[in-house]
Amino acid sequence: MILKPYFFLLLFILFGSNITYSQNKKQSINLPLLTFENQTLVSILDSIILFEKKCVYYNDSLPFCLTIEESNEINCVNNKNEIDTTIQIESFNEIGAALRIHPIGYFKFLSHLVFVYGKMHDILFTKSSQFKSFYYKTTKLRITDDSFTQCVFKYSNGKLTLVHRYTYCE
Repeated sequence: MILKPYFFLLLFILFGSNITYSQNKKQSINLPLLTFENQTLVSILDSIILFEKKCVYYNDSLPFCLTIEESNEINCVNNKNEIDTTIQIESFNEIGAALRIHPIGYFKFLSHLVFVYGKMHDILFTKSSQFKSFYYKTTKLRITDDSFTQCVFKYSNGKLTLVHRYTYCE
């Protein structure tokens, strides 16, 4: 009879501590370093960072996310299937939150890490043989400030054209 309360206490300690620990579990992801030669992308990243420097949240290590999305669409004029490529570049306030989305690679631009998502686009990027491990915690994602900038570009024939810019930055 006396052992019963200790048994439940022991179970609570074992399982209770495991549950709280699992919410803060440290994870790692091994990402390839990406290289690129597209000078249009270089000038666009320069202009985005120049714009971001005016924002109150900017710092020299502000990470960015670059997402590549492709969609097949039928051109109504010539009835041919065309691939429409959209590239979205946005500043992000936390590297851990960016890593939980599982990027396909990364590169460094000036002092900023840029994580790449979506389909690997061979025309824009080349995977190098170098890899880097990034560590992050699997805590719940809490967005306390969503005043970051997001730019959407259309990629066609080696050129990037700005479609939209969303920002709360003054």
